[in-house]
Amino acid sequence: MENAKPLRDGSRLSAIPPIHPIGFSVWPVLALYGANFEMVRPNVVLIPFLAFACVGVILPILFRATTTNWAKASLMASGAIVPLCGIWKPVAIDILLFHSTLDPWIFYSLYSFFVLLAIALIHQSRSDLRAITPILNVVAVVMIAWPTFQIVKGVIDARHAPDHVLADVLETPQDQPDTMKRPNVVLLILDEYTRADMLDKYFGFDNQEFVHALEERGFVVGRESRSNYNATRLSIPSMLNIDYLFEDKDSLGEVDYHEVMDNNYVLRFFDAMGYETYAFTTGFEATEPGPLVDHILPEESTLVSKIDFLSLLLELTPANEILAFLKVDFVHKLWRDNMLYMLHNLHRPIEEARNRPVYVRAHVIAPHPPFVFLADGGPRSPNVPFSLMAVRGAEQDQLMIEQTKGLNKHVLRAVDNVLAASKEPPIVIITSDHGTVLANRMAGRSHEILLAAYLPGEGHHVPRSAIDSMHLVNLFRFVFNTYFKTEFPMLEYEAPIEVME
Repeated sequence: MENAKPLRDGSRLSAIPPIHPIGFSVWPVLALYGANFEMVRPNVVLIPFLAFACVGVILPILFRATTTNWAKASLMASGAIVPLCGIWKPVAIDILLFHSTLDPWIFYSLYSFFVLLAIALIHQSRSDLRAITPILNVVAVVMIAWPTFQIVKGVIDARHAPDHVLADVLETPQDQPDTMKRPNVVLLILDEYTRADMLDKYFGFDNQEFVHALEERGFVVGRESRSNYNATRLSIPSMLNIDYLFEDKDSLGEVDYHEVMDNNYVLRFFDAMGYETYAFTTGFEATEPGPLVDHILPEESTLVSKIDFLSLLLELTPANEILAFLKVDFVHKLWRDNMLYMLHNLHRPIEEARNRPVYVRAHVIAPHPPFVFLADGGPRSPNVPFSLMAVRGAEQDQLMIEQTKGLNKHVLRAVDNVLAASKEPPIVIITSDHGTVLANRMAGRSHEILLAAYLPGEGHHVPRSAIDSMHLVNLFRFVFNTYFKTEFPMLEYEAPIEVME
């Protein structure tokens, strides 16, 4: 033992595995998931996480073939991963690009040049770079520590969340006599569709042609209809649970959004009433169909069900800009095709379930951005990267108006198909979750929404004022009371709690 020599510093450093490429690779996935844990399901995150982790494993192996040690290869890999996997964009772009008049592609070219130059210098360096490995390892661990904490906290909070989040826990209805009429029910949600008077007042767009077309088909169109929240993830669950989700903004984090959507009261009501339930894949994670739905359309799994999270992830990388530069537009096409699938097949459940009444839910993410429809209903190929984010401006206002016009044509065709497919007149509800947020001048008015209802039978005796003043938490209370002899009280309208979408 006396003759034993201590390990040299280089030997100690060689024993430290360079894990930083993997940490830098998975950071954007973890960061995005941690910030949106309550709205994103784990299965949506798994494949991107594994794909990004593979980048962190494969790149060092490839660079190892060009150099003498793993430390240098891993340093080169991290030099490539940082611009590719999202760390650069929220920092470099926001600080440098948006505060200058520099053309984006000049910026990207300069940035890429310096990144490649740094990799080349690392490759040619004769210095012992192993001392950098523990430093970068610590940086990578620190970066992923916070989103990991958010995810773990979210899992723990979800396990301790209350089973019910409604102000009043509602009983699931008992089966009614077989003699009771059970009309087919179709709920079509058009995201961010503003009421006609608001479109005219704030955008100078007269949408009365569409309103009149619905009225000619027997719809009652609300004149003062409103949502209860200005965000999809709150508005739709509150409508489907026929109640407010919380009493104040401080209670926002107490809501388990997956639970209130997957186990919503309207779905359970129709299931208990013997309905066959259908829902369409939306592409928006917060409103994707849950496990209690009898039939999810389309039957086969599609990429569109993951677009919401993937689009945000792509915004953290140069991929969106590269796809736009190459004029590769498959994401916009996929998004548009899924919305057309919903509208073109809205009547299909009625045709397939002739022996049982059906409840059909479709959430079409339009007129909400991205703007993928021309005014005649044809396809638009935006020359910008795919994004669900609204960008204010006169050009965006015009694109929204054109998309609304094009959407109107597809909606009317869908309505005609639904009415034609039903042996008995169905209940058809066309509504929005909230109004547009494009115009600054509409601040505080994003709860003014389109609401149109086709109410056969008993619905003919309902005064028009009931629809005119309808707000969404009362919508299915009204339907159930009118057609299923329930006695739900109508809730008072409360001033909307404004939250970020």
